[in-house]
Amino acid sequence: MRAARMFALALAEQGVLTSVTRVLSEMFGSLGATGKGHGTDTAVLLGLSGYEPDTVDVDQVPAILVGIRGSRSLLLQGAHRIALDEEADLMLSGLQTLAFHSNGMRFTAFDASGSTLLEKTYYSVGGGFVLEPARPCFSKSARQARTWPRATVRNSSGDWIPTKRMKEPMSLW
Repeated sequence: MRAARMFALALAEQGVLTSVTRVLSEMFGSLGATGKGHGTDTAVLLGLSGYEPDTVDVDQVPAILVGIRGSRSLLLQGAHRIALDEEADLMLSGLQTLAFHSNGMRFTAFDASGSTLLEKTYYSVGGGFVLEPARPCFSKSARQARTWPRATVRNSSGDWIPTKRMKEPMSLW
């Protein structure tokens, strides 16, 4: 849910939200393998619609999903209606993984002509943390030295902690 919402927010920040006619959501690794059984599809639909896991009324989730699936559309970031073909727009690719972490997600927004407006990749690394490539999260000296031995994430106490070794700069968003 967090990554899908982050993508919807990025569409608004880039000023392309109202040009979007379709969003392709691809889930890799265990996110794709367990997919519907673990609520990945629900989380993606809610996140794209602008809901947050900490604030969504869980008693309303079934009704929200009935509305989305019944209309075959969703309100992207709660503001712009787009068509939804869940079969084609939510790809669960459990046998594939992405480079940094096995639980990867890629979101791609298209306009009416089929041109890509925005594509972003996110990684769910556990504990509710979502990492996004190319967001600086390392010390200035580490960035200048071009060494990125580990990503860092902030825990619930507000302390920065290292995660696994990585191949490219990442940050928590």
